[in-house]
Amino acid sequence: MALLEKSRRVARPPGIRAQPECVVLGVREGVAPSPKPPVRIFLGTDHAQYRAERVFFWSIEQVRDPSRIYEIYLMKDLVGFDRRRWLTGFTNYRLAIPDFAGGFGKAIYNDVDQVYLGDPGELFDADLGQHGFLALTDHDTAVMLIDCARMASVWSLAEAQRQRRSFMEAKARAIPGLYGRLDAVWHARDGEYVPHHSKLLHYTAIHLQPWQPTPHRYAYQHNPAGQVWLDLERAADAAGYQIFTAAHPSEQYKMLCTQIRQACESTYTPEGLSPKEHLSTPEQQTISWYDLVSLSGTGRSKRRITDVVSTEVLDSLPDEDVPWVLDELFRTARRKVALTVTRATRTSVSDHAIHVSQPPRPESWWVAQLEAASCHHPERHWQLIVHTRDRWGRQITQSCEGGRRFNGNPIVWVLTDDHPGNTTQSLGLAKALGWPYEVKDLRFTWLIHLHDFLFGCFGATRLGLKRTQSAVLTRPWPDLVITTGWRTAHIARWIKKQSHDHTRLVQMGRKGTHVAHLYDLAISCRYFRLPPHFRRIETLVPLTEVSLEQLRQSAERWQELLANTPRPRIALLVGGTSYECRFDEETAYRLGVEARSFAEAM
Repeated sequence: MALLEKSRRVARPPGIRAQPECVVLGVREGVAPSPKPPVRIFLGTDHAQYRAERVFFWSIEQVRDPSRIYEIYLMKDLVGFDRRRWLTGFTNYRLAIPDFAGGFGKAIYNDVDQVYLGDPGELFDADLGQHGFLALTDHDTAVMLIDCARMASVWSLAEAQRQRRSFMEAKARAIPGLYGRLDAVWHARDGEYVPHHSKLLHYTAIHLQPWQPTPHRYAYQHNPAGQVWLDLERAADAAGYQIFTAAHPSEQYKMLCTQIRQACESTYTPEGLSPKEHLSTPEQQTISWYDLVSLSGTGRSKRRITDVVSTEVLDSLPDEDVPWVLDELFRTARRKVALTVTRATRTSVSDHAIHVSQPPRPESWWVAQLEAASCHHPERHWQLIVHTRDRWGRQITQSCEGGRRFNGNPIVWVLTDDHPGNTTQSLGLAKALGWPYEVKDLRFTWLIHLHDFLFGCFGATRLGLKRTQSAVLTRPWPDLVITTGWRTAHIARWIKKQSHDHTRLVQMGRKGTHVAHLYDLAISCRYFRLPPHFRRIETLVPLTEVSLEQLRQSAERWQELLANTPRPRIALLVGGTSYECRFDEETAYRLGVEARSFAEAM
């Protein structure tokens, strides 16, 4: 039993915040203030939910009363809580709301995996009657309206920090009349969502959450109601919306700036804090600790430079402030933004000055942040270098790039084999991109099957390549390789290895893309049912090199052939033999009979 209990515990770093962060949505400019009290919302979240947080705030901005004040408290990474047995990183925070709220007034609790479709002010103004809290059921407290004064004697901070959520909820159920039922329109769970009726949508099925917060733990699938969330995120992207900004940074950021100022003003100035040392050349600026202070408040600098380089400093930033700081770096740079980050839990400038703790952030987190900033500044190029260590302590460096390319067109190779279905996909993408490209036709021996046996999908060798009958693969290595199918995938990875990770790989096909993290971009058909990944794009059908002009010409040709035939016309598209299906004479005859019967029945 002890081993079973230990296996249920999730290793989570200790909290770093003493109190929830309060974000105030004030009365909008030009609107007369409402006499109603501020709407208090406590949001349970963690650092993996950065996309969900932003969309949650944006959803409220779309439906809130512009004359009213909304106070939203971010309950994330709070100190003193034993989070090892929690399903999420914020499971028990809701039970500490009476204490966080000061033991008076009303408060709303929300999980971060929710969006508002109606004004939360309506929920806040609801009559609690004699109840201490309203929820959908006495076991489902993901959305609650709480009487903080009454619940303060039931749910204490000390118990919330160490007890199980089930224990705390059972304690409330033992008091007659304490629980009251919440109107279901304020808590529609996944399939319960009704358009134009539900006022809050909760994505309860973790593996169906469209923002995919923890891809290393779940194989995410399509959510029928996911489009609601995705449409909200697209609208927030188009508006350039951020929860925190340079003019209004987070409290964690302000505390960091205070430490920096104190270190600068002290008699002992740690290395790296001097404002005179952060400029390297007129063409390049390395962001220092000093620059973090200058960014906050206005976040504007008149000086524009060619390249912005950040080493280590961004590691220390709170999650909430990384988006707006990156936006400022992209705005300041003329050409390029280069980031070097370290997968570490603690960043320290000096043992006597600045100490900052942040949870480790994976490469995918930084890539998502850079791609978001790049969308607002498409004329910038960006590069990310991530330093981490393996289990033996050896340093591993990973890098990726994005944004605008410089120095003309890229060198593009299209790897093809003897499968026309693969070739048409690769050539179709290459032609659509519009860059010059070179076709590298490859042929293989039976050893290609031995390659899979020896190396699996991770192999990056030329084993099985028939070199005498294949195109020459040598320097200069390409900037981009496009390929389809599992056989050419091994060669593409070998090319990337020879180029020291300079070459970017775009892989297509079912067998070639089932492990998306091996490529810079994997393009899969939705019906492959492969797990979502931040490097995967899904299409409805495979790509093809057939152009719109070819379709127009074919339509004209078929129109002449069918001009005198009676209507309705039914077309049957037939493929050839594959690994699973054999298209022989007997199959063709049966197909013809069934197609004719179908046509006559129509």
